[in-house]
Amino acid sequence: MQAELAILFAGEFAPFASFADTLVIDSSRSAMPGRDYVSFANMNDHLIRFAPQWWHADRRALVSEWSRYYLMRLVVPVVAAQMLLERALPIGFDDVGIIDSEDGTPRQFVLRGLGECRPEEMGAARFLPLIDGYLAPLFDALCMYAPLSSRVLWSNAGNGLEWAVTTWARHPQVSPVALHDAQTLLKTETLPDGRKNPFYQPVRYIDVGETEPWRQRRLCCIRYCLPGEELCSNCPCRKAPHPLS
Repeated sequence: MQAELAILFAGEFAPFASFADTLVIDSSRSAMPGRDYVSFANMNDHLIRFAPQWWHADRRALVSEWSRYYLMRLVVPVVAAQMLLERALPIGFDDVGIIDSEDGTPRQFVLRGLGECRPEEMGAARFLPLIDGYLAPLFDALCMYAPLSSRVLWSNAGNGLEWAVTTWARHPQVSPVALHDAQTLLKTETLPDGRKNPFYQPVRYIDVGETEPWRQRRLCCIRYCLPGEELCSNCPCRKAPHPLS
């Protein structure tokens, strides 16, 4: 997977090349199953290494902050594989192994294979393996560990997904069909089976009279609940994009 994605990150996309390294097909190191990785005992270990200064702080906010690193490293390259390679990766929660990093966040996700090439139009259904197969059970496990609303975690994932779709839309090798499917996911209130779409409009762009619109999340990640932290620059609790005085 690394090689297939790595060749796509050149020119203006070179700064994003690190995302190609987070998905691997096999590894000489043993990988931990996803469900084990987020077990109660292992979560304690991850969070202590991730932010020891916040260990006794609001556990909900700490898990949310930790999840942002986890989700960006997973969602962004998975969306790249969908939009640039037209690959439906095998990403079931119990099928993907995780190689840990020293800071207590996933360094690599170990897949069992490259999955299927899906060039046909599928709409939002293209992303159901990510939604139902991986993220839903992951968030169930994290919400059992901390009294956190799953809406916060879906918002964190949606923020990364929207950023990935917007970024890869500019790529010269983007699949027009996969791009259409991704954009459909972000603007449709329900999934193909009628369920509420957790990725519906995760961010909005607000005209604030500047060159670029203000990219604002729809839901707060509650990072401000951690000691010493303020509202993020794209927080919906802000009335303007500038830091609060």
